[in-house]
Amino acid sequence: MTGFSSLNINSGTLIQNSLSPTGDTIYASLAQIVNVFGASFYNNTNTDIYIEQTFGNIHNSMFTKTAKNSILLSSSSVHL
Repeated sequence: MTGFSSLNINSGTLIQNSLSPTGDTIYASLAQIVNVFGASFYNNTNTDIYIEQTFGNIHNSMFTKTAKNSILLSSSSVHL
C-alpha cells in the first residue's frame, strides 16, 4: 500500500501463513495512517508489518512464529 490512504485492521482479524515475495506480509509506505487493533499474525514471512514514512497505532495484537521481524519501521512514528 503506497500513497495517501489509510489501513485499518480490526479485532478478530487473523493473518496466517502469508508468503510474500518481498518478505513483508503488510507493507505501508507514505500512507496517512496505519491502525492495527486486536489482530493476530501467525507463521508469516520475514516481516509481519513494515511501515515506512507513516504514522501508526498497533494495540492488543499478537505476533506468533514470525520468521524475522514482527514490526519493522523506517522513518515512521508508531504508538504501541
